[in-house]
Amino acid sequence: MPEDKRSKNLKAIPLIIFSVSLMVTGQVLEKMGIRDVQERAGDSFAFATHIWLIVINRYVLIGIVGYGISAFVWLLVLSMADLSFAYPFLAVSYVAIIIVSPLTLPGERWPDFWKVLAIVLIIAGVLCMAQGEKAREKRLRKLRCGQGPVPGEKE
Repeated sequence: MPEDKRSKNLKAIPLIIFSVSLMVTGQVLEKMGIRDVQERAGDSFAFATHIWLIVINRYVLIGIVGYGISAFVWLLVLSMADLSFAYPFLAVSYVAIIIVSPLTLPGERWPDFWKVLAIVLIIAGVLCMAQGEKAREKRLRKLRCGQGPVPGEKE
């Protein structure tokens, strides 16, 4: 990977983290809003009949705005970084939701064995992809050092 491309990928990391954080915050706020409407409606809650109360709920509105901003930040990320570099970071949102939910939403259960296993596998997968990217860069550097043209690159 050319040095300038690698640099752009690395510069995108703070924006990726910001986008993922907004996404997770938006999802938690939306869940808080749904719970709020459910509590107010009691046994008579039905999503279809309470849709307007859900839409105008302050938590839902703030969550949607946060989630929308995260989408625009993600577009900025995509303009800077390779998709193959940035996309694995979205898996961090799954891990964050599993960890943040019990801390912010009363009644949410702490991760059981399967959720912890999922967290470990997701983190391992992201690390493997990062390691694969490093190995790819190393191979490309070797090829550029006089050992022939790099496959797939224009001369």
